[in-house]
Amino acid sequence: MSARANTDIALVVSDESTQLSLPSELRPIIPEGDYHLKLLKDNVEFMFGGCKLCLLFSVIDFGEYQGVELFRYYNVEKKRGSFEPPLNGDFLIDYFTLLPGRVRRRDRMSLNPIYNKITLGKVTTVRTNNLGKKLPESLWYSKVGKLLKLKDDIDP
Repeated sequence: MSARANTDIALVVSDESTQLSLPSELRPIIPEGDYHLKLLKDNVEFMFGGCKLCLLFSVIDFGEYQGVELFRYYNVEKKRGSFEPPLNGDFLIDYFTLLPGRVRRRDRMSLNPIYNKITLGKVTTVRTNNLGKKLPESLWYSKVGKLLKLKDDIDP
């Protein structure tokens, strides 16, 4: 299976006919499993009715899927240019799985230790939309479902 990407479907109108054209770049889909990832970017955005912390990762395992970029989204509250994750939310679970310990304030949690290491993450396939409706297979895509641990290098 090769990686592919999903984007919007375009309606192409020409003089002779109207045709439905599938885009060349669809959201990426790769086989489910554990992959070594590098955090490329973090951003807080308002989407789906709330604030989300968006983490963009790149697959760094050697092979066909190297360089594929996948997202991990977390519900957060925006606070003065930063974010505050909810208690017992997915972000805190993943964060303390990677970086055991305590922080004094949830609005001052640094992502720098994650940027400076390799992250082992579980990649899953999204098969339903946000309402739970099944997607056709051509619209399935991959996402980072869970962050498992930080590493210094890729195991042989």
